[in-house]
Amino acid sequence: MRLVDDFDVLAINDAGVVTDLPVRYWVSLHPEGFFDHLHGRNFVWDAKSMGAKTVSYYHPPCGLVDMIVNVDRRGTSGLYAIRVGKRLGYKKIVLCGVPLTKTGYSAGLPQRTFNEPDRVWRIWEDEFESEKLSGVKSMSGWTAELLGRP
Repeated sequence: MRLVDDFDVLAINDAGVVTDLPVRYWVSLHPEGFFDHLHGRNFVWDAKSMGAKTVSYYHPPCGLVDMIVNVDRRGTSGLYAIRVGKRLGYKKIVLCGVPLTKTGYSAGLPQRTFNEPDRVWRIWEDEFESEKLSGVKSMSGWTAELLGRP
């Protein structure tokens, strides 16, 4: 099912290496991970040759960040990515692979544990209550419960 005909993909963390969609922006609060994603896990994925812009809040020593976007970093890389998307002018955002469930989550990669969910959920709830997440929906998990599905 296709939700819209005209869209951009803003990938978060590991999603930048597992999606088969053309990524326009690859966002992370952990930009040193761009190097790990590109080399440490044997992924053959060159963000620049694929046309993606890597985005974070600082330039790590690995030198793989194309664009610095200074917005609030509290919460998670997913919440940072929403703030980046809004700063870039996007009015509608659909989260895929950002469930933020207590049991952890993965995107075709080893399962990760979600640390401190209650603390992080409160930050997301505060953003939602202040209407900073208007126009944002989610496909799964706790974020879909909070934001609604598209």
